[in-house]
Amino acid sequence: MLCKNVRFLPLLLASCSISLAAIPAGYTGKPYGGTPLSIPGKFYADRADSGACNVAYYHPGCPTYRNMLKTTGIDFAFDCVLPGYESDAVIAAKDVYWDYIEPGEWMKVTIDVAQAGPYAINMLVTNGDQQDVFMRVTIYNGADSTQSDTLKIPYIGTCGPYDFHSWFVARALDTVTLAAGVQVMKVLTYSNGPFNVRWTQLAQLPTRAAPVLRQETRPLFRFDGIAAGGGAATVRFFAPDAGETRISLFDAQGRLAASEALSNVQPGANAVALKSRLAPGLYVVRMTQSGSTVQAKTVIGR
Repeated sequence: MLCKNVRFLPLLLASCSISLAAIPAGYTGKPYGGTPLSIPGKFYADRADSGACNVAYYHPGCPTYRNMLKTTGIDFAFDCVLPGYESDAVIAAKDVYWDYIEPGEWMKVTIDVAQAGPYAINMLVTNGDQQDVFMRVTIYNGADSTQSDTLKIPYIGTCGPYDFHSWFVARALDTVTLAAGVQVMKVLTYSNGPFNVRWTQLAQLPTRAAPVLRQETRPLFRFDGIAAGGGAATVRFFAPDAGETRISLFDAQGRLAASEALSNVQPGANAVALKSRLAPGLYVVRMTQSGSTVQAKTVIGR
């Protein structure tokens, strides 16, 4: 199982039990060169998985471009070494980068995470769009997934508007907690652009030692995730006590999308199938029991 404490920035990490990761069933994309990318590490745009449009990558309309990489479908370009980066081995002359990225575009890479724990998301980018660009990274692990908060790529504007060739590293865009093992990462742009990306980095962060709890410490009321498919959704949560529990889901516009009042909740782990069918998207989950309230963000995929 993957987990991530859902929160507004600054990020607060949550501990969880983690099982062996796996490539999602039905995914037919193939790792670049046949070998998953080792994490911690940098995912270079031209090392994306190979596969058809809407499998390993997506560009609205699935067009064909003159500069499209043959194996990955990624629209690419070349650039020169910029002042201040001459000694950086990461940026070599004639490097390939993901070019003129527009809203809705995404690509995937198969990764192999060496050690479970928290990872910071960094990116080498250019943005001459005169506005911030918003992205999201999702790590798929079988039926579960870990999704970042919104990644904001700032507009720097030091070289004037429409400058798409002044590279900078956008650091600590967010932090995700990953399981160890092979899984698939999706990098999606969902608002504004165009802009360019050379690499996306998952940099391992030090883990904090778990606090020593006294024997009498009670387990906390918590949200453990949501499993969804075909519009149906099952909410997983832990309840310290028996008693009536209410689960409500609100969409990204704050509208109530589903609400369940449960009278048969038992102490411990619970899984409840919602009666309402939910469209893919971002939701806020709010759970209440005996005066305790838990609120978290979650994403229902397609």
